[in-house]
Amino acid sequence: MTQRMRITDIAKMTESERTEALASLVSKARSGSAAARVAVSARLRAYEIRYEMTSEEMLRQFRAGQIRETADIAKWLFLIGARDCRVSA
Repeated sequence: MTQRMRITDIAKMTESERTEALASLVSKARSGSAAARVAVSARLRAYEIRYEMTSEEMLRQFRAGQIRETADIAKWLFLIGARDCRVSA
Protein backbone atom coordinates (compact mmCIF):
# COMPACT_ATOMS: atom_id res chain seq x y z
CA MET A 1 0.00 0.00 0.00
CA THR A 2 1.36 3.42 -0.99
CA GLN A 3 1.33 6.26 1.47
CA ARG A 4 0.73 9.58 -0.23
CA MET A 5 1.42 12.99 1.22
CA ARG A 6 0.74 16.12 -0.75
CA ILE A 7 3.10 19.01 -0.16
CA THR A 8 0.11 21.32 0.33
CA ASP A 9 -1.14 19.09 3.14
CA ILE A 10 2.31 18.98 4.72
CA ALA A 11 2.52 22.77 4.60
CA LYS A 12 -0.72 23.00 6.62
CA MET A 13 0.57 20.68 9.35
CA THR A 14 2.05 21.79 12.63
CA GLU A 15 5.71 20.99 13.23
CA SER A 16 4.82 18.02 15.41
CA GLU A 17 2.35 16.71 12.80
CA ARG A 18 5.05 17.00 10.09
CA THR A 19 7.53 15.15 12.29
CA GLU A 20 4.98 12.41 12.94
CA ALA A 21 4.12 12.14 9.23
CA LEU A 22 7.79 11.92 8.27
CA ALA A 23 8.43 9.35 11.01
CA SER A 24 5.58 7.25 9.60
CA LEU A 25 6.99 7.54 6.07
CA VAL A 26 10.47 6.62 7.28
CA SER A 27 9.13 3.68 9.27
CA LYS A 28 7.43 2.32 6.17
CA ALA A 29 10.59 2.86 4.12
CA ARG A 30 12.67 1.05 6.75
CA SER A 31 10.25 -1.85 6.68
CA GLY A 32 11.55 -2.67 3.22
CA SER A 33 8.97 -1.03 1.03
CA ALA A 34 10.69 -1.11 -2.33
CA ALA A 35 7.88 0.93 -3.88
CA ALA A 36 8.42 3.74 -1.34
CA ARG A 37 12.15 3.81 -2.06
CA VAL A 38 11.50 3.91 -5.80
CA ALA A 39 8.99 6.76 -5.40
CA VAL A 40 11.38 8.84 -3.28
CA SER A 41 14.24 8.16 -5.70
CA ALA A 42 12.09 9.23 -8.65
CA ARG A 43 11.12 12.49 -6.96
CA LEU A 44 14.74 13.18 -6.05
CA ARG A 45 15.80 12.53 -9.63
CA ALA A 46 13.19 15.04 -10.85
CA TYR A 47 14.75 17.74 -8.64
CA GLU A 48 18.24 16.79 -9.81
CA ILE A 49 17.18 17.13 -13.43
CA ARG A 50 15.34 20.42 -12.82
CA TYR A 51 18.29 22.01 -10.98
CA GLU A 52 21.00 20.20 -12.97
CA MET A 53 22.88 18.92 -9.91
CA THR A 54 22.92 15.86 -7.72
CA SER A 55 21.25 15.84 -4.33
CA GLU A 56 24.68 15.56 -2.74
CA GLU A 57 25.89 18.68 -4.59
CA MET A 58 22.76 20.59 -3.56
CA LEU A 59 23.38 19.60 0.09
CA ARG A 60 27.00 20.73 -0.16
CA GLN A 61 26.02 24.10 -1.61
CA PHE A 62 23.13 24.50 0.85
CA ARG A 63 25.40 23.82 3.84
CA ALA A 64 27.95 26.27 2.43
CA GLY A 65 25.27 28.97 2.20
CA GLN A 66 25.45 29.08 -1.59
CA ILE A 67 21.81 28.04 -1.95
CA ARG A 68 19.05 29.58 0.13
CA GLU A 69 16.08 27.62 1.43
CA THR A 70 13.10 28.08 -0.86
CA ALA A 71 9.94 25.99 -0.91
CA ASP A 72 11.47 23.75 -3.59
CA ILE A 73 14.72 23.33 -1.68
CA ALA A 74 12.76 22.50 1.51
CA LYS A 75 10.84 19.79 -0.37
CA TRP A 76 14.09 18.46 -1.81
CA LEU A 77 15.65 18.37 1.67
CA PHE A 78 12.57 16.53 2.98
CA LEU A 79 12.96 13.88 0.28
CA ILE A 80 16.68 13.50 0.99
CA GLY A 81 15.82 12.99 4.66
CA ALA A 82 13.24 10.36 3.72
CA ARG A 83 15.74 8.63 1.45
CA ASP A 84 18.37 8.61 4.17
CA CYS A 85 15.81 7.64 6.85
CA ARG A 86 16.63 10.63 9.04
CA VAL A 87 14.05 12.14 11.31
CA SER A 88 14.95 15.14 13.42
CA ALA A 89 12.67 16.48 16.10
